[in-house]
Amino acid sequence: MKTNSMKFLLALAICTLSCSIAVDKPIITTRTIPDGNALKCVLLGAPLTSYRDAAQTINTLKVFNNKLYIGYGDWTVNTGPTDVIYYDFAKKEFIKEFTVQEEAITNYRVIDNKLAITGTDSTESWDFGNIYVLTETGWVKHRSVTNGIHVFDIASFNGKWYTATGNHLVDKDGKETAPGAILSSPDEGKTWNYEYITQLQSNLVTRINALMPFDGRLYAFSWSQSSQGMVADHNKGLDAIVYNGRSWVWADLIPANRMILINPFIFKNRLILFACSVRNDGAGAAKTLYSYNGTGPAEIVPVKCRTIGDVLAKEDKLFLLVIDENNRIAIAETNDLANWTYHLLPFEIRQLSERNIFEFGLKLEYGNGHFYIGTSDGRIFETE
Repeated sequence: MKTNSMKFLLALAICTLSCSIAVDKPIITTRTIPDGNALKCVLLGAPLTSYRDAAQTINTLKVFNNKLYIGYGDWTVNTGPTDVIYYDFAKKEFIKEFTVQEEAITNYRVIDNKLAITGTDSTESWDFGNIYVLTETGWVKHRSVTNGIHVFDIASFNGKWYTATGNHLVDKDGKETAPGAILSSPDEGKTWNYEYITQLQSNLVTRINALMPFDGRLYAFSWSQSSQGMVADHNKGLDAIVYNGRSWVWADLIPANRMILINPFIFKNRLILFACSVRNDGAGAAKTLYSYNGTGPAEIVPVKCRTIGDVLAKEDKLFLLVIDENNRIAIAETNDLANWTYHLLPFEIRQLSERNIFEFGLKLEYGNGHFYIGTSDGRIFETE
């Protein structure tokens, strides 16, 4: 929700959590996907056709309790409130379950065996941000995240819930700042306490975009933005804020510089970092996959493609949506980060992503032995 109370924010270009500048090649050995198994896909449905075009972009898919939950909408355009919609595998139909007071749904998270939605951009006031938790009796809304104008992620660590936010602070003189903040909850989202706040700067908007418990620590990742756009190396090249249960310390995980945005995943005792960085020549951005073992510097994971569109770690496998220099799109699959199998997607799905080719326009999920692919125009496909 955007109001007139922070005019300096309205002057900033709004950025979504995928790098929205032109994307070029990641650091890889080849840009061509090898010939592989071609997947056959069937249209599961197009449940968003009744919504306006901007709302139909699928942001995420999540299989939970034999249902496929759909995250969609555009929180830069403001397409909310947003209905919670899932596909019921048993009934073979799409069902509208609930409505969240958010401009979009960008994340579904499973936290302590509960499905949760983080309130990316509330349609309500900036006093509190929202967390929605699915219980045995239905969805419960916790409007309790202090000053959480954007709630991007949630994680469980050492008996507490933690949330990643874009915060809104006003000092005693009325000066407004927009730092990133991490808050913790001892009671599963009912109340929240501040844990960490990024540096307060009047000319920068900073957001904590992701949280990931790994190897006895909680890792938090952030991005910053000025009136000129996304800021590379916004914290002097340090990539993550790491919490060991006692203190928060910035750490340099990736040896490369010019990082803009990092999203983390867990795969076989490794922290996988999907990083977006400014190219050395300044022309656009590169998306690169790194593997971090908890001690030494993160290492590049070689992938045969031009760029990476989506990352999914599930069932002891790592899946990537990739595209090569011939605009062929495939799902790359590995169980060891060294050997990859490439499943080419059919032409009709490639066509659906072309209007948004640099951001890819496709989202990936896996469950029940099938891949599920969401498109930028609200369609969902299932592999046979």
